[in-house]
Amino acid sequence: MVIPALVFMIGFSFFVVTWIRNRVLSVIFLLGFLGTTIFYLSDCLFGLFDPLGLSLPSAFSRITGHSDIWGYFLQRGMWFFLGLSFVGLTILKFDRIPNRVSCVGKRVLVLFFLIIGILCGGSFFFLQQNKFWERLNYRSIYEKYSSYPKAYLESQDVDYEQRENEMFVNTKLVVRNRTGKDMSNVLLYLNPDLDITALSINGMTSLFEREKQVIVVPASLSPGDSLLLELSYKGQIDERICYLNVPDVEIADTRKRMYLACRLGKRYSYLRKDFTLLIPEVLWYPTTVPPENPSSPYDNSRNFTRYSLRVRGHGKNKVISQGMRKRNGDQVIFRNEHLLHGITLNIGDYITRQLTVDSVTYELHMWRKHAALLKILNDRLEPSPDQKVSSTELIIRHVRHIAEISTGRKYPYKRFQLVETPLDFTSYFRDEMKSSGFVQPEVLYFPERGFRTKVFFSEVELAVNSLLFQEDKFRNTFSWDGILRWNVLLKRFHLEDGVFDKNPYLIRTQFYNQISDIICQTYPFLNSLVNLIIEDNNQTRIQPRPSLTPILEQQAIDYLRSHSLKDALYDHSLTMAVLGAIFVLKERELVDIFQTKGVDQDSLVSFLMNFLDRHRFNVTDFEQLNEEFKSVFHVDWNTVLPSWYARSRIPTYLLKIADVMRVKTENPKDLYSRIEFAIFNDSDVDGVVNIRTSTYLPGGWAEMQLAHKEKRRESTIKYQAFKIKAKTGKRFALVVGEFLDFMINTNIAGNLPNSFFFHETGIFTQDTSQYIEEVSRRYFLPDTNVFIVDNTDPGCKLTQPSTFLKLVNNDHLMSPKSWIRFINFKEGIFMPSSSWKEFLAQDCQGTTVRSFVFTRGGAGDYRLTWEVDLPKEGEYEAFVYIPSYSLNMNIQKYRISPLGDEEKVVSIDTKGKWCSLGIYNCLPGISKISLSNEGEENQMIIGDAVKWVYQGKAIR
Repeated sequence: MVIPALVFMIGFSFFVVTWIRNRVLSVIFLLGFLGTTIFYLSDCLFGLFDPLGLSLPSAFSRITGHSDIWGYFLQRGMWFFLGLSFVGLTILKFDRIPNRVSCVGKRVLVLFFLIIGILCGGSFFFLQQNKFWERLNYRSIYEKYSSYPKAYLESQDVDYEQRENEMFVNTKLVVRNRTGKDMSNVLLYLNPDLDITALSINGMTSLFEREKQVIVVPASLSPGDSLLLELSYKGQIDERICYLNVPDVEIADTRKRMYLACRLGKRYSYLRKDFTLLIPEVLWYPTTVPPENPSSPYDNSRNFTRYSLRVRGHGKNKVISQGMRKRNGDQVIFRNEHLLHGITLNIGDYITRQLTVDSVTYELHMWRKHAALLKILNDRLEPSPDQKVSSTELIIRHVRHIAEISTGRKYPYKRFQLVETPLDFTSYFRDEMKSSGFVQPEVLYFPERGFRTKVFFSEVELAVNSLLFQEDKFRNTFSWDGILRWNVLLKRFHLEDGVFDKNPYLIRTQFYNQISDIICQTYPFLNSLVNLIIEDNNQTRIQPRPSLTPILEQQAIDYLRSHSLKDALYDHSLTMAVLGAIFVLKERELVDIFQTKGVDQDSLVSFLMNFLDRHRFNVTDFEQLNEEFKSVFHVDWNTVLPSWYARSRIPTYLLKIADVMRVKTENPKDLYSRIEFAIFNDSDVDGVVNIRTSTYLPGGWAEMQLAHKEKRRESTIKYQAFKIKAKTGKRFALVVGEFLDFMINTNIAGNLPNSFFFHETGIFTQDTSQYIEEVSRRYFLPDTNVFIVDNTDPGCKLTQPSTFLKLVNNDHLMSPKSWIRFINFKEGIFMPSSSWKEFLAQDCQGTTVRSFVFTRGGAGDYRLTWEVDLPKEGEYEAFVYIPSYSLNMNIQKYRISPLGDEEKVVSIDTKGKWCSLGIYNCLPGISKISLSNEGEENQMIIGDAVKWVYQGKAIR
């Protein structure tokens, strides 16, 4: 609404000009006020201080209209009436005859407008804030009953009737005691706005206690026994019960739900006469376990239940749910072929297109008002005359092939339904489930009028693959301050930036988490762990283990320096993103530990997949998995998990890496490479490292091309893990055939970087020996006559100008969070800078941290100085190391200041190796080498390490 903003800005402007009585100051004040509200205050207190209404949901859905019309009117009303009050105050400023009735009336009118504006603003704030007060209440109730034993829901028959904006439901539940202990009460969970009108146990009316979403039914239940519960309830849905494990800050933030500058708003369910959308997260039917656990998100046990659903009162609207659909008069009945962990209900004016391909039924449900989109889709996918099958069938087969190749599993359901939802329908990606509420059994909900992705016919398959199978999605973001930003790289103004978010439409969960559940009292996260092991290490997926976001990975490692996974799972101060990174790192560590015990990665994944396939759509006890695992691999999970789960320290390694060399053979077609490296655990805690080798597929280049065409992995990737005990080291020499690349991963360790990637160098060797041998720490240290100072050592100091000359020492490098200073975790772009910055790179010198510092060429007022305390008099050769990573590097000038010899300036333009700076006669004490930023304006000045090598006694 433009009118409230216009009224307020006119009234406020008149008020300021009238009261300040200085045009220049008035204009400055008004511009400052406008800039402050747009750039800094627009999202404060739910958008209360946004006079222009830019931060409010303003999109209208053709299905459901505005997402929060009352909140919108209250906020806009506040600024409208405040604007009128400012107009009145401006009028009062003009001189009039005092004590006239009309003057008093104007004051009353101004006060009235001011009070109305304040009341509208207060009502808006408390309307929004009440949502979060109630969410806090719901969380505390979940936690209160979290330790109570839970019955198992075996079956539920739901009889649903809708009357206007209310539901009337009768449901029958069969619950069983599978806890192994006597139960005195049965807990049920139901949306707090649904009123229970009747409850009976085995046909007998029963009393019950209720606290918001929790219903306590007084029913004794011995182990293995079951009972029949019948409930009748009615009412509407309180959406505040949803996603309690999502931080309130993220719930309140509407910036992720926007198109350019237009906020879409957030809704989690709908119960209207013309449209209904209910998902398990809103608790629209009773369950015996909550859909989420706010106190520990990864403790998310579920029941697999036989559901049936009967829907009445839908009129001419389409009814959509899971299972086989059958119409009986004015009723629609759904019966599930599989046991499911939850069902959804969707009622609306939909039109449907249906196609059965390879025994799976695919359905597209779109709002009738958007029928024109179906025509466009049909036109684009119209088969050519020479095609035997339609383009739609080809795309479906291709996408399903990608899904089954990447997951290593067949699609588990008999139907797949795409259902259009309103613009403001919202869900959140949950790492513990690897999905969001958009992805339900058999159903994928997509936003109104598509995914807002431009798709051309030639790109349909690529677009669908990206939408459904790519875990991280690029999201365009809009900010008003971005309008004023100048993009240095593109030399233009830009309105849009972008970030990578988790893909809420990722459907891999339909192949993993939704079809199995492993329960364990000691390790309640085990089901999520097992599914992550399969997904992360499956050889059939196109890409190997995906890289974590660098900054999240380092935050996770920092946490694990002094905390365990057990601490993390119950630590509410952690963000879900960091907790997810911790869980992935610990999962990979566990896989490596199993490999050190003789269970290789492929065998582990194959066993777990086979186990879950045999127990599909069922709950399995961890002990059953462990017994079968022991019988196959002779390894007991119970001997591995305790220390892995509780360990709260991380190792630190010293590495020495040789080149990857090509083995020279009689047959030039033989592709063998020899890799040599060594690693020492320089801490008091045992650690596990792994190496990853990538080799050509059997069949060579032709097979790689075929794999690319079939969307299979284009190389063979193998991981090998090695246990490195505290204060011990190993030296490795390996020969690999059909070699492509090689990576060393230190995983959860104090090393930066924590992975080292190598290709073949072109250097040949005839040595084919392979070994793994013990080495001491001395092997990793320089010779006693070699003295090295790295940029991370205390002997290296930076100077750069400011108001006064500033000397920067490296004491801060000892901080556990010292990684924050590296631009790898901030800008991510290696570009010349007007100040010293630091960049991590594997080809640098260093012990636990390998990095270099850099700045832009200039007048020479920035300096990097390496100081070394030489122990004895003699002749020393000085060297400098410049990483091969360096770009746009011309000549660099080094000033050598040996104690006892003449100062000298040497120019170097070589990189990637140690370069000599000359031989000098030195006395015992501090000798220096310094590098300034003297050079061309766009030149990159690089500093890493220097060394002094003792040559013998000085010749005077």
